[in-house]
Amino acid sequence: MKTKSTRLQYIDIAKGIAMICIILGHLGNASINRIVFTFHVPIFFFITGYFTNKKRDLNGFIKNKARTLLVPYIISSIVIIIIGTLKGVW
Repeated sequence: MKTKSTRLQYIDIAKGIAMICIILGHLGNASINRIVFTFHVPIFFFITGYFTNKKRDLNGFIKNKARTLLVPYIISSIVIIIIGTLKGVW
């Protein structure tokens, strides 16, 4: 049985184009970077804003983002600091 997909094809295409542009940007070619860096990050900001849940209040949104973004950042920073300190001691 087939179910109808709720994905928006044009959003998937935009994400794919942005991903390809990021890969091209990391090649280090100045000519490509001049073009690619003008729009690939704004595409991701647009896509993120498009899919932001409007049912959640601002407080819930901030708590969710803090949990999903800040907690891994803090943990990885602590690990990097510990490893850097241990490497410096030895």
